[in-house]
Amino acid sequence: MVLPTIGTASFPEAPGPLAEVRRIGADASASAGGRIIRIGDAAAEGWRSTPVLTAEADGANIRVFLDDVDPYRDFRGGMPPKPLPADDVARWRQLLKGAWPLLVAQNRPHAEAIAAAVISIDPLPATESHRPYSGSSNASFAGVRASMPNDDEQCAETLVHETRHVTLGALLQLKKFIDADDGPLLYAPWRDDPRPLSGQLQGVYAFVGITGFWRQRSGPAATFEFALRKMQVDRVLAALGEETRLSPDGRALIAGLSGTAATWSTEPVAPEATRLAADATADHYAQWRMLHMPAPRDWVTAAANAWRHGRPCPPVPIDPRACPVTDVRARDLDGRAILIRRMLRDRAEFDARAGKPAFISETTRGTLPPDAALFSGDPERARNGYLARLADEPRNRHAWSGLGLTLRALGDPASTLLLERPELINAVLAECAGAGTTELVAWMWAAAR
Repeated sequence: MVLPTIGTASFPEAPGPLAEVRRIGADASASAGGRIIRIGDAAAEGWRSTPVLTAEADGANIRVFLDDVDPYRDFRGGMPPKPLPADDVARWRQLLKGAWPLLVAQNRPHAEAIAAAVISIDPLPATESHRPYSGSSNASFAGVRASMPNDDEQCAETLVHETRHVTLGALLQLKKFIDADDGPLLYAPWRDDPRPLSGQLQGVYAFVGITGFWRQRSGPAATFEFALRKMQVDRVLAALGEETRLSPDGRALIAGLSGTAATWSTEPVAPEATRLAADATADHYAQWRMLHMPAPRDWVTAAANAWRHGRPCPPVPIDPRACPVTDVRARDLDGRAILIRRMLRDRAEFDARAGKPAFISETTRGTLPPDAALFSGDPERARNGYLARLADEPRNRHAWSGLGLTLRALGDPASTLLLERPELINAVLAECAGAGTTELVAWMWAAAR
């Protein structure tokens, strides 16, 4: 029997699904099958209190239930109780105690808002390193789901992230930000899939908060995170600034977020962090287009015929900004960003193991072995690795986007085609099996200049 936020009473020998709860004054008990359990008594056999996480910093406090048993803790549907092992509960306590001082020191009012907005966490197992999962729902205010963070900093980022979602979810009960949510899906740099306008608003509101968090952190990894998130939110805010489906309140929201982002434009960022963030941003976009953006069918037919008959490529069409078509196979478009995080968090380990293919492609989903050379500053070796992969797998999207990044690093203007219109090459390859990689790129780029 689950008593939300209080605990669980177990009656394994009860004859049926019913239990009775009684309260007399300050004492409460649960009974079933002739057995009585005193609620809240840690020594009582069959009783387990809901774990509570607490932290204090400079007089500011946070208290969160670690809800691992409530059958309705997952906003997507019911699920059975799954009590965490004691070691996992202790780890969650340690993470919150480490994250809370970071948040209070950065911005006490924002930290206090987090304490008010997040009162329950449905804990999930740890995911791949530097690829955390978290989620919330407008229908379950103040409750979030989160995988176990890697460290205190990631725990703090998760709290910032989900508080932003919870906050906007509450505002959506009071304000109308969108006049119509139909129409084309949109590119979200933090997602594998195209997003509706409502989802795009939630995402950009959350990631403006995340960008602000990383702006106040220090070190190579934090600087990369700030540069990456700043590039992402700038792109989305620019597009939303031209969005006609927003209501007046929606336009005001975007104007406010854009004003916040504009204050970061003069922030100094290390050149390496800028380069790596630009690579991660371009890589995600290129892969996303290969998966979700259809190439104009008439042009593909004409281009394929021209290639087969040795004629020049027809003029590359202007990007029609067509509505994307969701490819449900899309996974791990952020793989190279994850790899960069691993490199910046432990450069010595990365350099020591970068020559071992298994370290790259088998431990970080969405990556290829040549990525190590790319991010270590050897684009020629990386290019050769991507070309070798494409010789075996001509339509490997990771290899195509990687090739685009290396060509850009080497100053080849054809990289623009691979990073901004890769769906065109992908579509022609589907029609022209056996086409040479470098020959096809040069042929198509001649028509795109």
